[in-house]
Order: sequence, then C-alpha cells, then structure tokens
Amino acid sequence: MSEIVWATIGTSLTVIGMLGGALYWLGGKFKEIEERFEQIEERFRQVDERFSRIELPALSPISTGSF
Repeated sequence: MSEIVWATIGTSLTVIGMLGGALYWLGGKFKEIEERFEQIEERFRQVDERFSRIELPALSPISTGSF
C-alpha cells in the first residue's frame, strides 16, 4: 500500500515540477513579447511626432489658364 502512495506522490511532484517550469518559461516569453510591443509603440509615437511637426504648404490653385 505504501508503494502506491509513494508512486503517486512522486508522479504528482514530477507533473507539478514540469508545469511550474513550463509556466515560468511562458512567463519569460510573454515578458519579451510585451517589451517588443512597447518598443513598437515608442516608434509609432516618434513617427506621429514627426508627422505632426511637418507643415504642409498651403495649396494654391494652379494657374494654367482656362479650360
């Protein structure tokens, strides 16, 4: 009877350890993805700032004569 208990405990600890390791690894990957998205958002902010600084010249009617 005690052999079954020890086998169950051993198997349970193995599964828990594997799940813990996998979740830790996934957490690291999600952190990397989040950091990359933050970098992309910063680049978009910089591009938006550049576009807002550009002053478009006033469009004047083209004087090519009458049609």
